[in-house]
Amino acid sequence: MAKVKFIRLGSATLVETIIALVIILVIFAITAVVLIQTNSTSFSIKKLKAAQLIDQFADETGKDKSFFSDEKVVGLFKLQKKVEENSFKEKVVVVKFSVIDNNGKLINYQNRIFRE
Repeated sequence: MAKVKFIRLGSATLVETIIALVIILVIFAITAVVLIQTNSTSFSIKKLKAAQLIDQFADETGKDKSFFSDEKVVGLFKLQKKVEENSFKEKVVVVKFSVIDNNGKLINYQNRIFRE
């Protein structure tokens, strides 16, 4: 019968262990950066949609001259319109528009001034 030779491998040195840990940390760091970028991109898209909704709501408010506080639900967003008193000499109205998502988080807001 043939003899089985056992080859003894040297144990891993401290340097090899540190290099392996550094490689693993670099992989985790790259993964974290990719996930953060993906998450912030989706938030930017939400913010753009919210800005478009505010523009539409503000245009409707200006055309209809409906200067009163109001709330409207569009898809997953809740649009809020708040009319504030002002101290201007001219007859103008300050309207604050805000968009809130279904979790209650403020996505975007704008202040607009309209003439009465």
